[in-house]
Amino acid sequence: MDGNAILRRSMSFAGSDQEILIEIDQPIRIDSMEFQCAIRISAAGLLAKQASAFGVDEMQSVMLAFDALRGLIGEAYPGATWCGLPVEIAFPRAIPYAAGVETYRQLETLVDEALQAKFNTT
Repeated sequence: MDGNAILRRSMSFAGSDQEILIEIDQPIRIDSMEFQCAIRISAAGLLAKQASAFGVDEMQSVMLAFDALRGLIGEAYPGATWCGLPVEIAFPRAIPYAAGVETYRQLETLVDEALQAKFNTT
């Protein structure tokens, strides 16, 4: 965690003027097939949570950092908001792919169908 932030987002804590600062560092190469992306959550200059996400390339490590942030923010600052919206909007959950490509595609289809049903009023 060298503090080399490439992405930042400010959030608010319910009932407070306190700013919550979310930072994602530039991924660093750990070995030939692994990158580490450090993430930090702080408020009032005090570090509340820090972690790392790991991926096979820089992009995957950043994508997994976004996934990790949702849970970390909820642990450190339940009720935190971004532009008045909940953490689920600030850091949406990705469709999990750990069960394989076929399951991923099935879940993606279910999400698409649910959204289409919700917004298709004809």
